[in-house]
Amino acid sequence: MSDTCWFGINVKNEDVEQFKKLFIPLEKYSADEIYDDDNCTEFFFYDANYAFYSEVEDLQTKGINFRGSHGAGSEYGPMRFAKYGDKFLEINSDQDGDISIAVNAKTGMIKPREAERAEAFAKLDQEVLKYFSNGGVKSIW
Repeated sequence: MSDTCWFGINVKNEDVEQFKKLFIPLEKYSADEIYDDDNCTEFFFYDANYAFYSEVEDLQTKGINFRGSHGAGSEYGPMRFAKYGDKFLEINSDQDGDISIAVNAKTGMIKPREAERAEAFAKLDQEVLKYFSNGGVKSIW
């Protein structure tokens, strides 16, 4: 059984070799596209089974900071994720990677804790960007 989506993950350039050894999908598949700039490298896969969910869970324990996103599958929606230090967060997004916040359809109000979750994710994501750029923040989205 398979449920695939696109998947992109960014790591700091100096962590790329360690990432290649630790990220399980790279043992089986080659990334479909690899982009790099002065600070980080993105590995992009067209067909990530279940958004590499268990593989990302495993990577969280390996000491590498990263950020990424994935599209929707038939059983899950698009999300963004980030890991810095010992903290990992993920959040719903739209297909373009913009954070999505749940709203109560009856009241039109933001659901409880949604704004706090979005703010916590944005702060963690900024920490990863600072790490990638050695202190300066440069968005890659």
